[in-house]
Parts: sequence; structure tokens; C-alpha cells
Amino acid sequence: DVLGSYIIDVLGFSIVDVLGPSIIDVLDPSIIDVLGPSIIDVLDPSIVDVLGPSIIDVLDPSIIDELGPSIIDVLGPSIINVLCPPIIDVLGFSIIDVLGPSIVDVLDPSIIDVLGPSIIDVLGPSIIDVLGPSIIDVQGPSIIDVLDPSIIDVQGPSIIDVLDPSIIDVLGFSIIDVLGISIIDVLGSYIIDVL
Repeated sequence: DVLGSYIIDVLGFSIVDVLGPSIIDVLDPSIIDVLGPSIIDVLDPSIVDVLGPSIIDVLDPSIIDELGPSIIDVLGPSIINVLCPPIIDVLGFSIIDVLGPSIVDVLDPSIIDVLGPSIIDVLGPSIIDVLGPSIIDVQGPSIIDVLDPSIIDVQGPSIIDVLDPSIIDVLGFSIIDVLGISIIDVLGSYIIDVL
């Protein structure tokens, strides 16, 4: 209380060995102003247990510059709930290399708003397995332009239930090459009104 953050200049990192994570309770965010991102080297994950997601509010992107993708190992997927799209601006596609397809479980459709169709190049048709029809709610019929017939291989005839006639407007007669006669089983006589 008397020395404040100056105690660090006097005792150095040893204060952490003595007080442990509780140092945060005493010095609050001021310890971060003094130690900077290196506080992670001292407190490691424990700082997250103490400060919680609010650590991002204090260290902001600097924590990512310091830890890189390894920040995921420390904060876990929850870091995305905190930084959301900004983390992508910083880590770029590497976030996918770190989290893999599970990134979609965390970011949901928002990842598409940020990364755009290029996420398809990374996740491939499997994005549908993860996001399900919701990917279509986000991308709309244009998803066909990205996944082309592969979306049908994944979704099967049920894709019609999702895209309805719009799939025909996009794929045209080629939809028959993909679905074959089964398209009639799906659309029934309605296919005649369309084609």
C-alpha cells in the first residue's frame, strides 16, 4: 500500500515468488503496466485464473504479439469470446491452424463474416458438418459459388429443403448432373414449373 507498484522495482520478480497470483489482488492492473506482457512469463496461466477474460482489456493485442498462437494454450477457446473478430485480424489464418475446425464451434457464423468464403478453402465441405444449414443463412445462395456441387455431396438432397428453388437458379440444369433423377423425388412436379 505504501510502495505501490514501486515495490516491483525494489523486489523485482521475487515478489511474485512470494505473493504468487495474489499479487494481482494487491497491485491490480498496475502490475501489468510495470511488467508488461512479460507478466505472462511470471504468472503464466494463473494470471488468467485471477483476472479472467478481462486480461485482454488490460493487455489487449499486445498479449498476442507476445505469446502468438500459444495464447490459445493459455486462454483456451474462450479468448475468442473475448476478442472475437479482432483475434483474426491479429493471428489471421494461423488461428485455424491452432484451433482447427473447432474454431467454428467457437465463432459460429461470425467467422464467415470476418474471413469470408476463404474459410471454405481451409475447412472445405466439412464446414457444413460443423455449421449445418446455418452457413447458408449467412452466405445465402452464394454458398453454391463457393462449394459448388460439393455442398450437395455433403448435404445430399436435403439441400433443397434449405435452398429451395434458389439452388436451381444458381446451378441450373447442372443440378441434374449432381442429383440425377433423384431431384424429382425431392422437388416432385415442381421441377417442371422451374425447368
